[in-house]
Amino acid sequence: METVDYQKYAAATLTNYPLKHRNHIRKIFLERKIACNDLQISMDAPNAVNISGLELNNQLTRCIEENPASLAVLEEWEFLKDYKYSVLFSVERFEDFLVAIEGNAESFKHEHAPLYNSIEMPQFMNMDDCIALLKFNRKFEAIHPQTAEEMFTRYPIVVAFHKKARIIEFRFDALKRFFMENTDSFYALLTDEICCFIREQYGFELIPLDLDFLRQQLQHATGNVRLIAQTMKMSNGSYAQLDAGNNEEYVLPFIGELRNLLTEYEGEFEKVPVLKDAFNQFIYEKEVTSDYPWIEVLWEKEIKTRSIQVKFTFNYCQKNYCLLQHYFNNALIGMERMNDVVRYIDEVRRNPQQ
Repeated sequence: METVDYQKYAAATLTNYPLKHRNHIRKIFLERKIACNDLQISMDAPNAVNISGLELNNQLTRCIEENPASLAVLEEWEFLKDYKYSVLFSVERFEDFLVAIEGNAESFKHEHAPLYNSIEMPQFMNMDDCIALLKFNRKFEAIHPQTAEEMFTRYPIVVAFHKKARIIEFRFDALKRFFMENTDSFYALLTDEICCFIREQYGFELIPLDLDFLRQQLQHATGNVRLIAQTMKMSNGSYAQLDAGNNEEYVLPFIGELRNLLTEYEGEFEKVPVLKDAFNQFIYEKEVTSDYPWIEVLWEKEIKTRSIQVKFTFNYCQKNYCLLQHYFNNALIGMERMNDVVRYIDEVRRNPQQ
C-alpha cells in the first residue's frame, strides 16, 4: 500500500478514537519528538511537526501526514491498546503453538505494515515471559448512508498469548455498522475467520474456553470481585434480568436478596428447618436449572475510577465461545486491565472454591 493511502486510513481512524486514546497518542508523539509544541524545532529532532495552536484532531492528522515515524507509533499502539471485545480459547500443546506462530509470522519491525481486506499476513511481538501478541491489519471502506461521504478505517485485531495461563485471547474493537456487510453476526464471523486462518496456516485447532465455571463461582463471590448483573432463563421458559444497580453491597435482586435473608435470619430459620430447606431448595433449583445468557462482573478497586467491569455473553451467536465486552474506562488505558481479567479467570479455573 502506498504511504499516502496508508496515511489516509490512519488519519481517519485516529480522529475517531476516544478522547483518552487521542490524548495518549499525542503524548507519545511529543515524547518521541515526532511532534513539538514550540515554534522553534530542536536540533535533535529536525523532523518534528509543529502542532502548536492546532485542535487535537488536526494535530494528529498533521503528524500522520508529515512525519512517517508517526505510523510506526500507531502500529505499536495497536498491539498494546485496550480493546472493547475479546474471546478466549485454549489449545493443545500451547508451547508448540507459540513456537509455530513465532517462526511463521513476520516480526514487528517498528514500521508500518500493509493493510488487508481480510485476515492475512499478521505481525508478531514477543513481549516478555507473560504475553506475546499477534496483530492483523484490516481495512474497511464505505459510503456514509446520510452524507454520501467516502469513509475509511483501519481495524486491527490482536491475538494475545497468555503464557502462564496458557490462554489465547482474540481482541478487537467495535466497528461502525456502515462498514459491515453482516451486522448481526460480524464479530462471530470475524472470530471464525481468525480461527480458520490459524488452523490453515499453523495447523492448530483452537478450543473455546468454557467459562461456565466462572458464573457458578461468582454466585457466591465476596471481596473485590462481584457479580453485578445477569439474565436468567428459567426452566419454565420465563426470563429475569437482575441488576445490582447502585447499592453499595452489589446485592443482586431476587436470588441475592433471598440469600441475604437466609443469613440475616439464620436463627429464626433454624427453628423452622422445613422452611429453611424450602428456601434453600428454591434458590438451588433457580440457579442450577436456569440458563444464563449473560452476566456482568465488577472488579472493584480502592480507587473506584480504576474499577474494571466486563460483560460475558455465553454461547455468543450460537457458538461455543463467550464474548467478553470490556466497558469503557477513562482512567485506565492500555491492555493491562484485559490482562488482569484473564489472570483472574485463570486463578478461578485453577483454584475453584470448594
